[in-house]
Amino acid sequence: MLYYIDKLDRELDVNDLATRLQIPPNVVRKTVQHILNFSENIKDTESKPEQFSVRNINKLKNIR
Repeated sequence: MLYYIDKLDRELDVNDLATRLQIPPNVVRKTVQHILNFSENIKDTESKPEQFSVRNINKLKNIR
């Protein structure tokens, strides 16, 4: 999921991501919520993957 969020520059919605990932929209919503719940912990990690950038976290917030 984070790969698509990182690579696509346009606004994404839950249904678009679900279609791309071939998973139900409710799974996308739950995953986004889990990532956002732990985003503070992720930001504090020195060796975080670039997919966890502030830009991508903000994209996730817009998807909800």
